[in-house]
Amino acid sequence: MSGAWEEQHLTSGMMESETDETYFDASFFVDESYVTKEFVLGPHTIKVMCLQASSTDFDLTGQLIWPGAELLNNYLVQNFHILQGLSVIELGSGVGLTGLLCAHYCHHVVMTDHNATVLKVMQRNVDSQTAVGGGGHIFQHHFLSYASACSLGGVPGAGVGQRGPFGTHL
Repeated sequence: MSGAWEEQHLTSGMMESETDETYFDASFFVDESYVTKEFVLGPHTIKVMCLQASSTDFDLTGQLIWPGAELLNNYLVQNFHILQGLSVIELGSGVGLTGLLCAHYCHHVVMTDHNATVLKVMQRNVDSQTAVGGGGHIFQHHFLSYASACSLGGVPGAGVGQRGPFGTHL
């Protein structure tokens, strides 16, 4: 195989094995063409970067705002008293919309996801918030493998069989 052919196909996300079978590496499926969307949730307006639509089967579902998240967020706004002053851990936070909403009511918010690409956009969304809640809210984000309880060790207070310091798990 010539070096030029390999360079052309490797940069496009396509690779060829020694048996001449074409396959795609993970970078071929990654779409980071985020748009900023504004969500009005009760008295709060939250802007997050997310994808408009899912375009791949690669496990990047956290790059979207799903209808279920919008339903949960509306419920939380209507019942905000259940969150007041609590520490909350959100499992599968995606781009972070629900965690950002919780910060308006909670003392401490920990957001998790299992995908490094999703964690990057989540962090960008957290960093872009200029006025979240009444101040003093602590955001953390962590990698969490949902297939392994061992990965909970990286999330403070979230060990297996422990409720930890969290008043609510979302």
